[in-house]
Amino acid sequence: MRRLAEQLQRQFGVALLASFGLGLLLPAVGDLHPWVIPALLSCILFLACARITQTDLAALALRDVAGFYVARFLAVPAALYLFGLWFWPDAAAALMLLGLVPAGVTTAAIAGILGGNPAIALSVTAVSTLLAPLMIPLAFLLVGEASVDPTAMGGTLLVILVVPAVLYLGIARRSDRLVAGLREVGPLLSVGLICTIALLVSNGQQARILADPSALLGSGLFGALVYALLYALGALWGHASAGREQIGWTLSGGNNNIVLGLTLALLYLAPEDVVRFVAWDLAWICGLSAIQPVLGMLGRSADARVRPTTPA
Repeated sequence: MRRLAEQLQRQFGVALLASFGLGLLLPAVGDLHPWVIPALLSCILFLACARITQTDLAALALRDVAGFYVARFLAVPAALYLFGLWFWPDAAAALMLLGLVPAGVTTAAIAGILGGNPAIALSVTAVSTLLAPLMIPLAFLLVGEASVDPTAMGGTLLVILVVPAVLYLGIARRSDRLVAGLREVGPLLSVGLICTIALLVSNGQQARILADPSALLGSGLFGALVYALLYALGALWGHASAGREQIGWTLSGGNNNIVLGLTLALLYLAPEDVVRFVAWDLAWICGLSAIQPVLGMLGRSADARVRPTTPA
């Protein structure tokens, strides 16, 4: 099962694209209850908690994350918001949210599979996720986004991000058998849940997407550019350390929790912003696939630098 889970994570993008396409092809089911997607996301986060071991926690490099957090999760959202105000005013709030959402819960696992340092990825994920319930509402409060209630958004984030961790630490962790079972089925189940979210969202936005495919394409191309810059930021941040560490920083820069952003867009932003996040979700999928050959090059380059030379 572990090998199957790793193969699915390697082909994660293909599975998500297939789920998105299926959602467009199936008959529209209509509006879902607004908490269906947040509930599925909370289940994914609960399963992610079970995959974190004491060894992982001991390896957390929290002191190394502070500067990266400021650059990636404070400066980048501010830059995206200012860009939106100047060049894309009706998308400024969505662009800021795109930069604010924390690193994805799968980042550490993907880093391990692709030869990166999982401790770096886990540290960035932990810090950005713990601060998200405070920093995301605060950002919307500071910019004075009238359509968003920062208090309600903060409460939603606490429920989605904190409750799964509390449930795991307070209940599930007390049973070694349950923890072992969650770790065994968690990766496969998480992929299935994320694909389900992609299907439900694309089906729910089917009418808007099919009415104006060019809007989806334009937002997707812009999202691809943003993700290229985010991965580049991570690669530059880890340039001095190279190898596994650089791969870890690279993935931490670009592998964000786009499903959380999409969930918040569904709950608090305009319908047009939801379609934009659907497009950015597709850009994230393609970016994760496209970055893998680059990560392989980074790993081979590091190996070549440390490989001892053979005397002539």
